[in-house]
Amino acid sequence: MIEVLASRADAGGGVPDEVPLRDLGERVVALYWPQVRAYDGLDRTAFVLRQISDRTKGSVILAAVQRLYEDAARITEPLVRSLICRSTKAVRSRPS
Repeated sequence: MIEVLASRADAGGGVPDEVPLRDLGERVVALYWPQVRAYDGLDRTAFVLRQISDRTKGSVILAAVQRLYEDAARITEPLVRSLICRSTKAVRSRPS
């Protein structure tokens, strides 16, 4: 959130009182994107990083970004808007 606020600062360094949730959702997607791609392990076996979270539910945001990554070849603007909308709702439902 600090990064989003800083990006919206005025010339004097003042930050807005409010930030559009869409901006936060877009930043969350950008932060999670590298976590969902497969990495080569030492034994040349591909693996995906995992996040520690509620074992029964998992991470809603991470799962949504994973779906987007897997469907990357078929990305359309409506799909991206839908993902950002879901991420924005998830951010909204988790007050700091």
